[in-house]
Amino acid sequence: MGKNYKYAVDDLVTYRRVGICKITDITLQNFARQGKSEYYVLSSVYDQNTKVFVPVDSELENEIKPMLDSCEINKIIEQSRSVEDLWVDDCKARAAVFENIVNSGDKVKMLWLIKRVSEHKAQMEEARKKVKATDTRYLAICEGIIASDFAYSLGLAKNQVMDYIKNY
Repeated sequence: MGKNYKYAVDDLVTYRRVGICKITDITLQNFARQGKSEYYVLSSVYDQNTKVFVPVDSELENEIKPMLDSCEINKIIEQSRSVEDLWVDDCKARAAVFENIVNSGDKVKMLWLIKRVSEHKAQMEEARKKVKATDTRYLAICEGIIASDFAYSLGLAKNQVMDYIKNY
């Protein structure tokens, strides 16, 4: 294992929907008897029971990103204000757009989604109409990802992140 890695033990990173993780080890494992491979061992900073093994030099390794700092977070918030409106009236087509946003990991578009769905939700509630369950689900997913990825860097509790963004 004497090679150069993108990340090192003790690096703080974000990973997919897990959020902020610390790389606690780089280890050889033989999962599902596929032969030994090297894996990053990621441990969630929020949940000590969450450990993720990510194969080194794999497509999944590209899902590991350096943790954002407060300047990068503020830039993301600013950029989210000028995202083109991606709203689609058809519920199924909109769910596909939202799924793509979540899977892309694009925090700028996730913030757009949070803002747009929150506005839509308020309009629907004012009209005494129900909000689509898929809209509510993607709102919760994006809020969870953003809160997890931003809170640690900003020194906030997860439940304070949305207020930080609104007040920025």
